[in-house]
Amino acid sequence: MGKNKALLPFASSPTLTQFQLGRFQNHFKKVYISCKDRNIFDFDGDFIEDFYKDISSPIVALYSVLKSLDEKVVAILSVDTPFVSKEVYEKLLDFIDSNQAVIPDYHPLCGVYKRDILPVLEEMIKENRHSLKELFEKIDVKKVKFSDEKEFENLNFYHEYEEALKSFKYY
Repeated sequence: MGKNKALLPFASSPTLTQFQLGRFQNHFKKVYISCKDRNIFDFDGDFIEDFYKDISSPIVALYSVLKSLDEKVVAILSVDTPFVSKEVYEKLLDFIDSNQAVIPDYHPLCGVYKRDILPVLEEMIKENRHSLKELFEKIDVKKVKFSDEKEFENLNFYHEYEEALKSFKYY
């Protein structure tokens, strides 16, 4: 995209990060922001910085979040998926008891993960393996189908961001 998505203004929020925080703060006990460097944000929040600053990887981010928190189960949402609803998490949480991770069929960074996958993540990082697909081959994961794939669209390109802004112009 050429810009840090997390810092782009979105709807009535100064940043996409603050937009996501605002949507989910009333639905979870606590909402954290996973990032490489909390100093890029000019607002207060509960930040979890990646333990490995030199590696950009969803495996490192997931590891850092799970290692930092004492919670047995953590819900994860990537900042660039502004259409995901709280109902998605309600459905995912229905399946977590018998699985180590529950994800939508369309977007693995919108999911629910158990802390007990930490040893697998540690091993993968030590071996310089950063594929979510490989992680899902090593743990008990349930993929849940949802009828609305649009809900899981992420903003990878600037034109996608502009289209998403139009959807939220009245918020």
